Amino acid sequence: MLYLDIYGLKCRLVFSRKSEKKGIRDILSLFIKPKVKPEVVFDYLQTGRVQDIGPYLFYPLSRRNIFTIHAAGIHYKNGVHLIAGVSSSGKSTLSCLALKYDFSITGDDIVLVRANRQKIEALPFYSRVFLKNRTIIPGREVFKPGPVTALVFPQYSNGPVKLKKITDPKIIMRLLSRQFLWAYEKKALLSQKNLFQKLCGLPAYDLEWNKNKIKNKTDFMRLFDEIVQG
Repeated sequence: MLYLDIYGLKCRLVFSRKSEKKGIRDILSLFIKPKVKPEVVFDYLQTGRVQDIGPYLFYPLSRRNIFTIHAAGIHYKNGVHLIAGVSSSGKSTLSCLALKYDFSITGDDIVLVRANRQKIEALPFYSRVFLKNRTIIPGREVFKPGPVTALVFPQYSNGPVKLKKITDPKIIMRLLSRQFLWAYEKKALLSQKNLFQKLCGLPAYDLEWNKNKIKNKTDFMRLFDEIVQG
C-alpha cells in the first residue's frame, strides 16, 4: 500500500504484487505522504513497466486542472524550457546533459503543467530519467517546478546543431497538440484548451541537434542562451 499527495491529489495505491510497490515508490518518491486521507483509491494495480502507473493518475490530476505533456523540462536562467517531442527525439538525452552540466530539470519525458496566475508552471512527476538501456537515479533535489518560458521541438540530425524560431502559430499548435494528453471531461478540457493557447503564445523553436556536437558545458549553454536571447 502506498499513500501519495500529488500537488493536492491525495491517493492510495494497492498493488497485486509486492515487487511492483518498490519500483513505483522510487519513481513517485517526490509525493510519498504516509497516512493521508485518500480521495482517490486504486486497488490491486498491475503494471508492466513502472512508468505505466502514470495513466492511472493523469486523469484525476486533470480534474484538478493539472495536465500532462510528453516533454522534458530543463531549467535555464529564469525559466523552464519545455522540450516537447516524440520518443527518440532526444528529450531524455538533453535532460541527461542538463544534469551532467549541473542544471535542474522538471522531467525527462513527462511534465505536468498548470496555470499559475499569469504564467504556466511546469511540475515534476517521475523522479527518474529513463534512457533506452538504463535508468538514471539523480537526487530528488534536481527535480524542480518553474515557469515555462519557451517551447523547443527537437529532432536528431547528423549535421550541425540548428535552432530555428517558429513564427507560424498554426505550426506551434500542431506540434504541441501532438504531445498533450487531452482531458476527457468537458470542464477539464476547457481549462486545458485555455492553458494550451497560453503555451502556444510562448517563444517556440525547432531544434535539429546531434549529441556529438554538444561536447561540453559551453556548447550546451550556447544553445540555451540562443533560446533565451530569442
